[in-house]
Amino acid sequence: MEMEEYNERALVEVANDEDGPNRAWYAAIIVTPVGNKRYLIQYTTMRTDDNSGFFGKVMDTLHIRPRPPDIEVPDQFVMLDQVDAFYKGGWWKGVIIKVLSDDSKYHVYLATHEEMEFKHSELRLHQDWIDGKWTKPSPGMVGLGGSDSRSYLPLFDILLLAGD
Repeated sequence: MEMEEYNERALVEVANDEDGPNRAWYAAIIVTPVGNKRYLIQYTTMRTDDNSGFFGKVMDTLHIRPRPPDIEVPDQFVMLDQVDAFYKGGWWKGVIIKVLSDDSKYHVYLATHEEMEFKHSELRLHQDWIDGKWTKPSPGMVGLGGSDSRSYLPLFDILLLAGD
């Protein structure tokens, strides 16, 4: 698999190993290449403990991807839409399992096996970065693993969760 190369100031998303296979993707910017397919990045959503600036870190290309393209977000999401939910400064993969009565809040079953409530503004349609291209997930199976994982949950199981 060929690794991406990034220019200085490129807008990217990065994943941390600490989050495990169900990791979140965090907005960042490439500061400079440091050699051997590694880059100094600066997070744009995670501030230092003293709040004086944003965290920086050296990361390899396995943990970096371009930011997904902007795609039109529907006025409202529907059951089983695959989404990314903005939580703790990062984008976490999940699926809509309940639309609340006011149509602007949703229960999302995250890849971390947690169910949480999110506002419409905290969600985006999920896209996968596969072989250097952004793709929309296939209907019928809901992938809840990390971007480089192939862990899927059958829709039947999602529907059971929605009935709780």
